[in-house]
Amino acid sequence: MGLINDILYTNRVGNLAVKSLDFQAQRMLMINSNIANAETPGYKAVDMAPFESKLKEAMRPLAPLVRTDSRHLQGPTDSLDTVMPEAVVSDEPGRIDGNNVNLDKEMINMTQTSTMYQAVITARGKRGQIINEVIDQMR
Repeated sequence: MGLINDILYTNRVGNLAVKSLDFQAQRMLMINSNIANAETPGYKAVDMAPFESKLKEAMRPLAPLVRTDSRHLQGPTDSLDTVMPEAVVSDEPGRIDGNNVNLDKEMINMTQTSTMYQAVITARGKRGQIINEVIDQMR
């Protein structure tokens, strides 16, 4: 399985999947914290800055790349290491006690996050199946 793990996790797609899973897991922890503190006076809901915008920012090349030789790779360099989750405190108005957790919104966020996590797991599993099939065909 060492070769399969290397293929799955050492290139851009594999790294992206791992980064996405980490992001979704951390967001779920924040959502759970918000729900747990829904009755805590003065508590402010916390969420994550959208992963997609952080990813676009990291994938954008700092300068236009010019391909001077056909053997050169093209496209931005792998900058996924710079994509880090960013906590954002909600500035929505709250109740009289200062708490601004909206349980309906948190449940929607939980469903979205869980769905995205499951989608990445499924895609990663399918990718592994494809790689296994290719290796089996080569035997």
